Amino acid sequence: DSVRELFDLAPPTATRRNSRGAEEVVDTATLAVGDVLVVRPGGRIGGDGVVLEGASEVNQATITGEPLPVDKSVGTEVFAGTVNG
Repeated sequence: DSVRELFDLAPPTATRRNSRGAEEVVDTATLAVGDVLVVRPGGRIGGDGVVLEGASEVNQATITGEPLPVDKSVGTEVFAGTVNG
């Protein structure tokens, strides 16, 4: 089932920044709307969201089939299972 395959692209854990600014590794199944994730270079993005700070290229080939990385910066959407360049 293609929907199940998309869910399987997301990593099992993600790094979340809590309300005190500390980072904690959590199960992606526990993520909630409004959580702030930290994604380091080479890391797989743990959930759909919007870039809040910084800029990078993201490999979205697993989702869109596009072979080239896509520029991402503040305000742009990112998708679970894609890879931060």
